[in-house]
Amino acid sequence: MNTSKRLYASPGSVAPQYRKVRNSDPYPVFKIMLAFAAAPAIAGMLTMMILGLASMQPTALVLTPLVMLFAEILFVIPALLTGTIICFFRWQKDNLDPLKAAAVGAMCAFVPTMLFSPPAAFFMGMIAALVTLLLAYLVLPNAEYLDFPIYQHPEPDYWAVEIPTLENQTKPSPAQTGFYYLKDLPQTHKH
Repeated sequence: MNTSKRLYASPGSVAPQYRKVRNSDPYPVFKIMLAFAAAPAIAGMLTMMILGLASMQPTALVLTPLVMLFAEILFVIPALLTGTIICFFRWQKDNLDPLKAAAVGAMCAFVPTMLFSPPAAFFMGMIAALVTLLLAYLVLPNAEYLDFPIYQHPEPDYWAVEIPTLENQTKPSPAQTGFYYLKDLPQTHKH
């Protein structure tokens, strides 16, 4: 539970006291950070599944927990950095935000891998982008959930156009329901 201390004064005291106030921010920071902390293990499992299915070797599936642990140790800091960037900018599932998250995840995995193994950096960046895109679609909130205002272009109704007139200049018939015909409009000159 996120709590912060807010200053307030009780009716009978002179010195201010502190009370805990619950954070009412609806953005799921904890869920996003937890999901992206597990992202290296998911990437390791995905890599071993691809290798196991491609090579038809059952030993690849036996080594999966070891690879997941190794990936978590090596890439937990870039994954948490990705989660922090996503939470800082408050990205959502809408628009291009999942693709931005995939690009950030790829770069956060690509840069440290370039320091140790440049040939494997491209592969690690692609796996990180794929896992980050998958997690972005799973854990990022919708804009409707956050109650953010969504701008929608007003669509004019071309068929329901009324001609503004003064009431005393027109003679609407009982059959008319708020629409005036040209013959009912006031005439300013006679032919």
